[in-house]
Amino acid sequence: MLCGACAAFALQQKLRRIRRELDKAVAQRDSEHSGRLAMQRELRAVMASKLAQDDALFYAPIGTISSCFKRCVGTPRQGHLAPRTRAVLQLKRSAISPDSLDGLNKFSHVWVFFVFHLNNNQRWTRGLTGGGGTGDDAAALRKVAGTFPAKVTPPFLKRKVGLFATRSPHRPNNIGLSLCRIDRVDMAGLAIHLRGIDLVHGTPVLDIKPFVPAYDAVTPAHVAPWVESSLQHNRAVLWEPGAQEQVTALAAALHLYKDEPQEAIAAIAEALEVDIRSAFMTKKAAGQKGGGSIKGSSSSGILLFDTLAVHWATQGGDFNSVSVSRVELAEGADAEDDDVSEEALQEDA
Repeated sequence: MLCGACAAFALQQKLRRIRRELDKAVAQRDSEHSGRLAMQRELRAVMASKLAQDDALFYAPIGTISSCFKRCVGTPRQGHLAPRTRAVLQLKRSAISPDSLDGLNKFSHVWVFFVFHLNNNQRWTRGLTGGGGTGDDAAALRKVAGTFPAKVTPPFLKRKVGLFATRSPHRPNNIGLSLCRIDRVDMAGLAIHLRGIDLVHGTPVLDIKPFVPAYDAVTPAHVAPWVESSLQHNRAVLWEPGAQEQVTALAAALHLYKDEPQEAIAAIAEALEVDIRSAFMTKKAAGQKGGGSIKGSSSSGILLFDTLAVHWATQGGDFNSVSVSRVELAEGADAEDDDVSEEALQEDA
């Protein structure tokens, strides 16, 4: 009798375990099914938003930028901060005639209207058109879209201000405006060689217009105090022994600076003089991230410049100087490696 009772109890326990596993499997199946349905609703809503053209405008790029800067992090906030930096605007031969460039070489500077193509703020920009779609589709889109962040933190200011009071690249419409110096115009090649750039490699260009000081330079003019103070924050760039020699040794492998190592060295220094760290790196070095202060800790990174990987480091959160430890070829480095978090969208300005 005792053995029979033990066997019955063991069987009941086994049945309960099987039932729990079955219930778990059913719940998981239902959850996955629900998740698939939600994803399908969101996808339909997004597609409806993209197809809705009633209150949206569409433009095709006229060309693409080939830049010495391969990633967002490391690209100067403004091109005039690094006047030796270089880029080439390659126009689309299928859409642009060489005659369009006739006379442009008579100007020293050009306005470049472009797209911040590496921004990942699509869930906010979708909200500008009202979302598109109806019923469940519209409700799904409203969950992933929203009001664009109203405030951001400009460089060197420890508080947030209104987005439209900044030059932040993270905007409701990913359109940028950059003033570049014209190095030369290649009509036959449909290319404009530029200097003093703040454009990342692969940037789509919407339009260009010549800079006319009588129209574009306004005097008197004033700017916000935080802009004035940010212009004074240049860092000392120190080259460790052998680093400049590495640039010289790799001069033949450069693209925009081919066989011009001294120009490349000068341009790299100009880029590093500006605080090229991301918002996350800046806060981490200043002890604003995580538990407790880590002020005095080092920041380090790699600046992808032309075909080079420039290894830099600094000591302390004040970032008064930066040193270049070594330079090597950047094999397989690509701008799409950037990881711009939603937090960075609200902090980098």
